[in-house]
Amino acid sequence: MRYHRTILGKKNKDLIIIFPHWNAKDLHCYNVLWDLSRKHCVLLYYYDPDIVMYNVKETRDNFNIIIDNACEYIKENHFTSVNALGYSLGTFLSFMLAKKTDVKKIFLVSSAADFAEVIWTGTSAKETKRQLIMKGETLATVQKGWKTMAPITDIDKVKSKISIVFSETDQVVLYKLAKELLNKLKNYELKVHRLSHTVLIVRYLFLTKRIVNFFKEK
Repeated sequence: MRYHRTILGKKNKDLIIIFPHWNAKDLHCYNVLWDLSRKHCVLLYYYDPDIVMYNVKETRDNFNIIIDNACEYIKENHFTSVNALGYSLGTFLSFMLAKKTDVKKIFLVSSAADFAEVIWTGTSAKETKRQLIMKGETLATVQKGWKTMAPITDIDKVKSKISIVFSETDQVVLYKLAKELLNKLKNYELKVHRLSHTVLIVRYLFLTKRIVNFFKEK
């Protein structure tokens, strides 16, 4: 897996890390990056589509590489406030980060309790599921291998204030999986839509008022 990061915005000690969705293209054309970078230091990650492999261990290793890199950047720069914005796949990275370092706030666009179940039940990863099954994997074995990537694993370690937006009609991250996550969280605010997965993601890349206000609040 190849990945790279872009750093932009204010050179202050208030950091927002953006973890995009799977197969994300250039986010520089969307409002969210520029609206947040006016007031914050923004660290944006890009990762190749093969961040999710047909191999359980390699996928887990890829996620850990991103998180270890983010933690190293945080430590090197001594930020006083670290926050995360995750879209779909990026929401799982956001939770992993919050279990390894102090994250003040997390804004999540389409998340769930368990990443393996998203791959197994959603419409966007049918080929990944098929390849895993051909290698002898089942949902149970993938859940075991990706346990550390599941938000509900050690969720008590997450002390962040959380804002979540979901869609009842999302066919990529099913709403029933989202509700399983909500049942485990204690400190969150919620907005529910009736949009497709793609439209939900694009909405919160362009319409940023809710995101900006959330990170602005003390």
